[in-house]
Amino acid sequence: MKPTDELALKLLRHRCAGASDAFAPYVASMPARYNLLQTWSEEERAALQDARAETTAKRASEALRKAFEDVKKEVVDIVGEDEREAFALYEWARATVSSRAVSVPFHEAGALCPMGDMFNYAPHDPPILIDVLGAPAFGVNEGNTTSASSREVATDPIPGDGAWDEESKTFAFRAARQPDGRRSIAADEEIFVCYGEYTNLELLEFYGFTLGPNENPQDYYALDVPVDGAETTTSLKVFVGGFDWDDLADARIAFAKKRSSVRMNEKEMRDVARRGGALGRDAEREAFAAIRDAAAARLLSFPTTAKSDEETLLGWKDGSENLKLAITWRLGIKRILQGAYKLAEARRVEMEDVATSAAFAKISLAHVSTPRERR
Repeated sequence: MKPTDELALKLLRHRCAGASDAFAPYVASMPARYNLLQTWSEEERAALQDARAETTAKRASEALRKAFEDVKKEVVDIVGEDEREAFALYEWARATVSSRAVSVPFHEAGALCPMGDMFNYAPHDPPILIDVLGAPAFGVNEGNTTSASSREVATDPIPGDGAWDEESKTFAFRAARQPDGRRSIAADEEIFVCYGEYTNLELLEFYGFTLGPNENPQDYYALDVPVDGAETTTSLKVFVGGFDWDDLADARIAFAKKRSSVRMNEKEMRDVARRGGALGRDAEREAFAAIRDAAAARLLSFPTTAKSDEETLLGWKDGSENLKLAITWRLGIKRILQGAYKLAEARRVEMEDVATSAAFAKISLAHVSTPRERR
């Protein structure tokens, strides 16, 4: 039996033991149901409005059903003969383990920790991204990166962490030591816990919740950017705050290789691009025009707009919680794509301005004619 099922079935035994069980108060405090992707209906999956996200949700549901078939006899022995009820309780137990277990050295699936359930989640620090605006048209500007500390907002939650403490044989939660330049946790401030570097879709898959638009710096959308027509594309991860470092390097190289004016071999291109540098005005302008167009095309392909999604959420009263989560997730993706469109267009315009300036700089005053005097 898989470790996850071992822990899930042990939880079911405690639940079915009733009020006399030593863990009854803890089990009673758990949610009656969860919102992990594995529980979503076909209609709720479709509300994500993204084929890759829908596939992720469908696979999670299918994997759960297959796992149940592997341990169905054991589950029925614990909860009773009704197979439908047995699956519902197994689904609940697996969701509990996925969303609440903490890592321990003595069991591969982890352990359930009542204290850990009290902490809310704070996202991991943002990835290091390249500030493309204001960067040179060719080469590397060593200062053109953004970091977590430079993006900090005074109201942002400070992520703590938790780990097994071998000396005390306990799982210890603590306020993590903060890097230089970041504030520490103030008195009476809530302590959050960071589970790791998760996108919003991964949070939905493993924990059953999502952060709001622009609240998760680890969230991104993988944008397919056409390089040479529709046949050749490059994948670009677009984060809340910008573009993935390596993906942007690949995109810059792909567009630079198209242009005969770039007098560099591929090794030289990679050396510059991997350090965050641009590969020439024309290649840069073409690359960011393609990124802009790809973001626009994806935004236009959604059945609903970001504005309508926002209005739906603002007026939300009753309905499926999973459906509300789906709308929140897709709104976050649309905000990311809108940001990518604006950033790419701003960079393209910068390169247009550079081209215009260069063209004017080449004009010789000796060849500029002056108006003839009127007679």
